[in-house]
Amino acid sequence: MDDVMEHTEAFAKKTGIKLHYAGLPFVRAVMTTKVAAEMKMFLVLALLVTGITLFIFFRSFYAVIFPLLMISMVVVWVLGTLAILDYKISLLTGLIPAILVVIGIPNTTYLLTRYHYDYRKHGNKIMALARVISKIGVVNLVTNTTTAIGFIVFTFTHVAILYEFGVVAGINIFVTYIISIVLIPVVFSYLPPPTPRQLRHLDAKPLNKFLEFLDHLVHHKRHLVYFFTIVALLASFWGIYKVKTVSYMVDDLPAESSVNADLAFFEHHFSGVMPLEIIVDTGIKQGVMRLPNLNKLNQLEDFLRTQPILSAPISIVGLVKTATQAFYEGDPNSYRLPDNTERNFVFSYLAKQDSGDNQRLLRSFVDSTGQTARISLKVADAGSRELDTLIISKIKPELHEIYGGEGVSVTEEGNTMTFTRDETGAETKVSLTGTTLLFIKGNEYLINNLRSSLVLAFVLVTIVIALLFKSARVVIISVIPNMIPLLIAGGLMGVFNIPLKPSTALIFSIALGIAIDDSIHFLAKYRSELLSNGFHVSRAITTSLTEAGTSMIYTSIILFFGFVIFAFSEFGGTKALGVLMSVSLLIALFTNLIILPTLLMSFDSGKYKRDPYA
Repeated sequence: MDDVMEHTEAFAKKTGIKLHYAGLPFVRAVMTTKVAAEMKMFLVLALLVTGITLFIFFRSFYAVIFPLLMISMVVVWVLGTLAILDYKISLLTGLIPAILVVIGIPNTTYLLTRYHYDYRKHGNKIMALARVISKIGVVNLVTNTTTAIGFIVFTFTHVAILYEFGVVAGINIFVTYIISIVLIPVVFSYLPPPTPRQLRHLDAKPLNKFLEFLDHLVHHKRHLVYFFTIVALLASFWGIYKVKTVSYMVDDLPAESSVNADLAFFEHHFSGVMPLEIIVDTGIKQGVMRLPNLNKLNQLEDFLRTQPILSAPISIVGLVKTATQAFYEGDPNSYRLPDNTERNFVFSYLAKQDSGDNQRLLRSFVDSTGQTARISLKVADAGSRELDTLIISKIKPELHEIYGGEGVSVTEEGNTMTFTRDETGAETKVSLTGTTLLFIKGNEYLINNLRSSLVLAFVLVTIVIALLFKSARVVIISVIPNMIPLLIAGGLMGVFNIPLKPSTALIFSIALGIAIDDSIHFLAKYRSELLSNGFHVSRAITTSLTEAGTSMIYTSIILFFGFVIFAFSEFGGTKALGVLMSVSLLIALFTNLIILPTLLMSFDSGKYKRDPYA
């Protein structure tokens, strides 16, 4: 594309003629260039945002510099993994470094917050670091596992770009865990213990007042919590009902992009650039040139011309009509198919042209046996829904009308229709193909697979929680607060007219894998406090909200601002990832701080025999 652009720009400069560009090779070249630029921008922004947030929380340069150095090591691992596995940097894999910075920093946030709590209790730095490993190590491993599940499920879609995204992200989430659990205690064992100023964040009055307010809601206003939860869910279901499943070939590019402007030019003047092919196999050699078959092709072309989003069809029919017109010395009224008396003269003329360049021209329309013909069209980028309607509700019924009828049985397999004459067994096959059809079916396939991935992620996350807590009741209680944010995100998509497409559908399994982390940390702390407080549920929840709540708020704020940066992308899919992920994770924070303990207060007996930290 660079070579093409070099020549065309020189031509435009010399002649003053404005040129327009379109087509998948051009779009992919433009997107690749933008992906490379955005990858660097988001990586820098992610490091900057997480660094500033860490400093605001911990008031320590050590708590900023060393976590960022460790997460930078992970970025190197990501690029190394891509190279070792021979994967290319795509629209999705290009996001992994910045995503891992955002979701990796919470590992260190949990570790440092626990370190500060323990150090403040007894003032022994090494003991505090040892307790961080023993108490948080297992829980962080579980939370990293659930986060990795949100990405690894994409490997089951059998789509290369999603498979590579899932593999690289999944591997490096565990790398993030190993680096943080090993290096954070090691590095901070050599550093001075935290000062009273650095521990002051544990007693931040606004934060503690907020947690006290949540504790009051959980203990005394549970009926209001359930009421507003039900209202939010009903509103979400209403919004989900309004969600549309639609995508466009270039909908990831900004509306003001020159690519979109050029595409609009081609659609206005040429009815689009997306290829659609109709292949007609007559079933017999030289069957295409028989007048009944040419008349059927002509009838099909007449119908296709009535569809506003289709260009004028190109096929053997046009060539034969032109030959007939030439036979009558260019008379415009003779641009038509020949009748039986003209047939031999016109076809003999075409037979003489069947050599050299003219043969290549003829072979563009008919195969070498004369049995199969093709009709080539261009389609406007009208969106997957309208394109699907065009194929299923308009073109296929018209094919039934033209090639079917009395005494003809029809079988349909995928996008191939077979018309069989009952008395002779003669078959005519009509197939629809081309990039347009691949786009429609590809989007349908992707969305169905991503829905399956969400179900798989839900099942795997549930199994992990069940293995950790050994309680069906706790599994149900923990899953509910993390499904609510996904439902609300789906409702917001309907309210704000954000369509369900591959780039938005992949968000839900990722959000589930990350959001469940807060539940695991809260429940682990809650189970530990139950043992310390004589299985008194109310006291255990209060302590858990105070201590685990602080870490949950810190990490959720980091995740929120970390994912918000993707909203500044030029790509629609990346922008949707940023907005929906940040909103989902912020909602998940509140559901895990309010609805989760409320459910525990209502339905948990508090009687367990096992400390999940042990």
